[in-house]
This record gives sequence, C-alpha cells and structure tokens, in this order.
Amino acid sequence: MKIDTKPLAIEKSSMEIEGSWSQVDQADEIMIAMYSIDADDNMVKSLQAERDAMKKSMNFLKDLFGLSAKQVDKIYKHVSSQTLNLYISYVCGLIKGGKVESFADFEKEVKESQHPKEQSEKSDE
Repeated sequence: MKIDTKPLAIEKSSMEIEGSWSQVDQADEIMIAMYSIDADDNMVKSLQAERDAMKKSMNFLKDLFGLSAKQVDKIYKHVSSQTLNLYISYVCGLIKGGKVESFADFEKEVKESQHPKEQSEKSDE
C-alpha cells in the first residue's frame, strides 16, 4: 500500500509498504503505548509513557520506511508533536486495513469529527 509521507518532511512524498503481519503487530504496539499515556493519573508515569511511546513511534517509522539517521533527525527537528501523533494514527490505521487516503484528507476528517458543531455552523453561513 502507498502511504503519504509529506508530513514527515523527508525527500519522498509517499512510500510503498507491504502491510505485513509484523507491521500490524508493531502498529498495535504503538497504539497501545499511545493510549497508555492517559491511563495513569501519576504525572511522572504519564510523562515516561509519553516518552516511551514517542521512541517506539519513531523506531516504528524508521523500520517501516527504512529511514536514514539523517531523515529521522529531520523529523525530530521539523515535525510538530501534534502532527506526528496524528500521523502515527494515520499510518497505523492504514496498516490495520483502514481507508487508503492522503494524510491531508485523514487530518481533515479528524478535525471535522472533533468539532462537528463548529463545522456545521460554518457550512450554514
């Protein structure tokens, strides 16, 4: 499957991946790590869970796309955490059989689902 990589600010605008069983397993592991961030009321444990999830996510993208150390460094320095978190959800969703679409379309759908009342008010104008 082709995955939109424009948000990562690397040289390629998309990359082809297999969607193998191993990749699905890694996607599950990343999503579990991300959901576990909010599962604990202890601030220190939450911060540690967030750091662990970030490291797992970056390793996942590195392995999935075969990124170089230079590309990984570029992502760390130039891609916002909000974009990267949303991007991880996008990639994991595709690997798990979600609708194939561009990241921009995915991001638009997420924003519309988070603020449906605001969107309907804007369309009424």
